[in-house]
Amino acid sequence: MNLNEEIKNDLLKRKVVMEKAREELPYTFSLPETYESLQKSFENQSSTHQFIIMERMIKCNHPSLAEGNKDDLGLLFAYLLQHLNDLFSDTLNEQSIKNSFDVFKTLTPQLFDLAQFNPENTHNSILEVLKEKQSEFRKKRKEYPGIEVLIFFEVGQLLVLYV
Repeated sequence: MNLNEEIKNDLLKRKVVMEKAREELPYTFSLPETYESLQKSFENQSSTHQFIIMERMIKCNHPSLAEGNKDDLGLLFAYLLQHLNDLFSDTLNEQSIKNSFDVFKTLTPQLFDLAQFNPENTHNSILEVLKEKQSEFRKKRKEYPGIEVLIFFEVGQLLVLYV
């Protein structure tokens, strides 16, 4: 191998490393102030990256680090419930349903962690979602609940058992 080929290979390796570094997630994430800003953080991210983003948000804003973080994490819990609702409300085909379940599976530990910080907020949030879903169900007079309703039954059941 001549010198030009070595330099070219070295430059190609560096390019790959640089592209990979750009794709990596930042270590710290601030808590979203709105649901839309959470959606922006999750935009075009795999379920694994969404897990990492949530994990870092929780760690960087743990209730032991600052007063008020407990309430802020309670809001993050509500945003995460809305995220799941949107994922399963928009499922149209087999692939999007699979992707939605992948996200649900990977974010369930974060729901549990957030629920531990403020069980009262968790209870109220789940209760409000289920009341809203019941109201929607009655208005639409559907024969069966949608998948998003079943997901919230599952979330509620898991949290009631373990929180």
